Amino acid sequence: MPKIHRIRIVGLKYDGMQKQYKDTTFNFHNDETSTNGLIAMMNGGGKGVFLQTIFQILKPGTSWGKQNNRYYQQFFFNNKEQFIPYTFHVLIQWELDGADSRHLVTGGMFSAEQRISMNEEGGHEGKPLEQEAKILPIFTFYTREFERKEEASLEHIPLYENGEVAETESLKDYLKWNGYDVYRDPKKHYRILDTYGINRKDWDIMKDINKDEGGVGKYFEGAEDDHSLFQKRIIPTVSQVLHRTEHQKNDLVEIFKSQASIAKDLPVLLKREQAHKEFLEDIVPFEEHLAKGVEHKEIVHASIQTGRQLLGALEHLKLSEEATLQELEKDLEKLAIRQADLRYQKENLEFAKAHREVMQWDKKLVEEREKHTSLQAIVKEKQERKAQLDFSCY
Repeated sequence: MPKIHRIRIVGLKYDGMQKQYKDTTFNFHNDETSTNGLIAMMNGGGKGVFLQTIFQILKPGTSWGKQNNRYYQQFFFNNKEQFIPYTFHVLIQWELDGADSRHLVTGGMFSAEQRISMNEEGGHEGKPLEQEAKILPIFTFYTREFERKEEASLEHIPLYENGEVAETESLKDYLKWNGYDVYRDPKKHYRILDTYGINRKDWDIMKDINKDEGGVGKYFEGAEDDHSLFQKRIIPTVSQVLHRTEHQKNDLVEIFKSQASIAKDLPVLLKREQAHKEFLEDIVPFEEHLAKGVEHKEIVHASIQTGRQLLGALEHLKLSEEATLQELEKDLEKLAIRQADLRYQKENLEFAKAHREVMQWDKKLVEEREKHTSLQAIVKEKQERKAQLDFSCY
């Protein structure tokens, strides 16, 4: 059978809603594996309520008491017998059988609602129909198996935040998002428990054993507090054991001698206790300063982390700016060369203009010479023709 690892109860109200489990976790492990555990409560401290509550996961709607007369619905009535619906949560983390260290989380959201129906028997012989109020339980279950490397932490489930108990509908989305199977069918719930070896019949036997305190309740009648328990049960039993054989008679004497020695040293022990209390009072201011020191240390650590992040960002920015600066230097060299070239062109601009004008005048001179030569040829030709005409006239 799987072993109980942890139990968490949130928002449960009992004893006429005058007592409450706000958010309580019971650990039954030694940080490595599930172990045996003991919960000590005074008489009337709520042992039956605690057992009835965890049985809601195993058998929803379980009643309690010798006659099963402490009903599930009583969780929803105040001390004035008024029905006040609310939701409470119960979770059990199981360590499953086997060497692979798997865990199972079974949880439930438990509430109730009031339904009013008409009593048909009141309608006979002309009598008016009577209203009958019934308190019906409302269950919502969820389960999830965790592998060896997964952390099954009940505290991470947001059942109690800012002084408020989580409602069913607001919690369903979170559970589904985190891989839990959420359902309302009790039969499905029983099938899932059976799958993991959590059998209802075994827990029925445990219920029968625990509902009457294992049958030892009558033995402790009249010894319900510490004083009467020692006076009427523990001391007489010890005396009987010590006097059972003859050679053990001196054991009781030795016990009283030891007690007398303790009584003799009691003033010293009381002084030591007083000194211890004074020491604890004296270190209270140091505890406050220590807490402040731890807080400042955390602030310094956070500042160092932030500083390292900023330093890394600045180094990255520095490298980027250096690369940009190198590019700008190269561009500046190119611009300097361009500037020198433009300055040279500017200095030779007048010469270039004059040279261009000379070239133009030389070109015009050549053209004019060609025109002059052409005109001379024409004049010569006309003169020769005139000479011929004059000769022919004679």
